[in-house]
Amino acid sequence: MRASAPGRRQFHPLHLNCLLLLLILIWGGNFSVVKFVLSEIPPHGFNVLRLVIASGLFLAVMKMTGVGLPRRSDLLGLLGLALTGHVFYQLCFVSGLARTSASNSALIIGSGPIAVTLLAVAVGQERVTPWHWAGIILSLGGVCLIVGLPETAGGGVLVGDLLTVCAVLFWTLYTVGGRVLLAYLSPMAVTGYSFILGTLIYVPFGVADLVRLDWGSVSIAAWSAVAYSGVFALFVAYLIWYIGVQQIGSAKTSVYANMVPVVTIVVSAFWLGEVVSLWKVIGAVGVLGGVSLSKVGTTNSSMLRKDDSVN
Repeated sequence: MRASAPGRRQFHPLHLNCLLLLLILIWGGNFSVVKFVLSEIPPHGFNVLRLVIASGLFLAVMKMTGVGLPRRSDLLGLLGLALTGHVFYQLCFVSGLARTSASNSALIIGSGPIAVTLLAVAVGQERVTPWHWAGIILSLGGVCLIVGLPETAGGGVLVGDLLTVCAVLFWTLYTVGGRVLLAYLSPMAVTGYSFILGTLIYVPFGVADLVRLDWGSVSIAAWSAVAYSGVFALFVAYLIWYIGVQQIGSAKTSVYANMVPVVTIVVSAFWLGEVVSLWKVIGAVGVLGGVSLSKVGTTNSSMLRKDDSVN
């Protein structure tokens, strides 16, 4: 049975906006949640726990909604997405966040749409205007400013920022590469099966962390944070994301995601006590302004064909 795209349910604009705003809050708060958990659970052990939770939920939902098994010819593509989006991305993301601030991580990852655009242009998936190129330059300048801040110019923080940049590159490959399968498979099938494959591959990276972990010393707050990250930041947020993509298209949905770093800066400042310096604010303005400016000039070839089912 082929994993075909499900029928669309039309959401009321107000309800859809509420869901996407919830997405912003979930992902925006998740950076601080992860940073908090890493003080009690090693990075890769934490990732295994939340990936297993999310994969179990994806498997259950796919079974309940009747998502069919992928064809054998699709397995190589799904494996590529699993490696780039759920193994290498997660390795770089959580390792980077363990070494840098939540706000730095969110701001650097917030430049992801720019990296996606550059690769999409290179492979002929998008056309861009001078406005878009201006946005790319502004956003990259903001990222360079954040990575090169005086307080992050050396030591582990710089390594963390660079690992986060690598995470952006792997997420870019995952996003652009996923369009091939999304042309004939449902978003749930592509996300769910690549997620499950990625989790199976990732588990060995976290076994040592889990074996060494003093399970009794982990606080209830940390376990609650693990559950939050697995259930909401991975499972629920991914579902909301694809609802948005189905209803209003990938470009318009990504505009909402651009606000995630703003929420992260606020949450990390109040919860983790991270200092919001003037340079970080300027870098944030560069990243967010550049990504927003790039949207003004975007002409997505898939949108021109009114095919909004890809992300």
